[in-house]
Amino acid sequence: VALGLVAACKRWRRISVKAATSAAIKPVTPTRVGAVETISSELFGLFVDDGWLAAGILVWVLGRWWLLRHQQIGATTAADGVFAAGLLVVLAFSALRRAHMQSA
Repeated sequence: VALGLVAACKRWRRISVKAATSAAIKPVTPTRVGAVETISSELFGLFVDDGWLAAGILVWVLGRWWLLRHQQIGATTAADGVFAAGLLVVLAFSALRRAHMQSA
């Protein structure tokens, strides 16, 4: 899975770079950020590198926890496979999103 994600991210970045070079580049205007926002952003960044990945995993794990509480005890084998596959989808989405952001 990891090798597949690396190959997909490389291909995604090549496509994004080609599209970005053909589009007009707009100047970025700096925005003023307050001290509280800067401090909270830095503290969040100490513990969480990718907020979308952390949120996706948190939602997926909480959803699985909720299903376990409302599910019969013997029916967990298929659900465990779906849980693992869902985590891989969240990871793949995050990796491709990060590759796209870095190429832009």
